Amino acid sequence: MKNIVKIIVTACIVSFLVIPAFSQSTPSLMMATTTSTDNTGLLEYLAPAFTSDTGIVLKWVATGTGKALKLGENCDVDVLMVHAPAAEKKFVADGFGVAKLKILVEGDDGLKNQYSVMAVDPGLCANVKYETALKFADWITSARAQQLIAEFKLLGKVLFIPNAK
Repeated sequence: MKNIVKIIVTACIVSFLVIPAFSQSTPSLMMATTTSTDNTGLLEYLAPAFTSDTGIVLKWVATGTGKALKLGENCDVDVLMVHAPAAEKKFVADGFGVAKLKILVEGDDGLKNQYSVMAVDPGLCANVKYETALKFADWITSARAQQLIAEFKLLGKVLFIPNAK
């Protein structure tokens, strides 16, 4: 009987020590972005490098810019990567976004979409992962990420031109 009690007590102690270590999840970041960054494979290309460099797993939903901004307004995402400068400016002016940074241009001389990254305002969304969003903004504007963007090609063609400042 004493052996059974010792086994149960030992199992309980081990459970209290080991289970929390396994239940701690890897930090993640939820981003709303446009379909072109997803459909071209750019995000699939960048995400492993971001995770490798930061330990943060990047998750995203790809939709139109208007809906992406709405996801930010609704506190459904932590960070946005979109390309509608006037709508982005309003988003920030209305208090929904902060830390807007230019990151890349898509297209050639006939079509140029300026992409920006911005964090959702933690003053509006209490559960937003603001510090994690800023880490993504720092990373995507870094020399390493900008070089990765410059090197990304689809069917041998450069689609995005890095222009972080």
